[in-house]
Amino acid sequence: MDPKLKKWLRWFDVIKSELEDLVVAKYTFREVQLLIEENSRLHKPGSFYDYFAQTYVSHVVIGLRRQIKSDAQGISMARLFEEMIDFPKTLSRKYYVGLYKDTSVEVYADEDFNKFSAPG
Repeated sequence: MDPKLKKWLRWFDVIKSELEDLVVAKYTFREVQLLIEENSRLHKPGSFYDYFAQTYVSHVVIGLRRQIKSDAQGISMARLFEEMIDFPKTLSRKYYVGLYKDTSVEVYADEDFNKFSAPG
């Protein structure tokens, strides 16, 4: 396997994990809000609510910033996309079609690759 592709796949796992963390944070935030909404005893002013909301917002903003930042030291979605644009042949037809091998949709591999690739 191409070393650059191997690196991209490793980066993809890191990015995926970080994005999943943001999705879990969103779910948790909404669930806590729902618990508060449904429990009238919790309907009173308090610093916890402000802190909880500010913490959630900070967490999401930092997570999103990490994905759009493209400095040379970090792993981010922006940096991955930049490298994919600079080296498009790294993600080859052979590799892509291989992902379909021995599946019920194997016959669509070439057709699907054509949707996402430039001619030639």
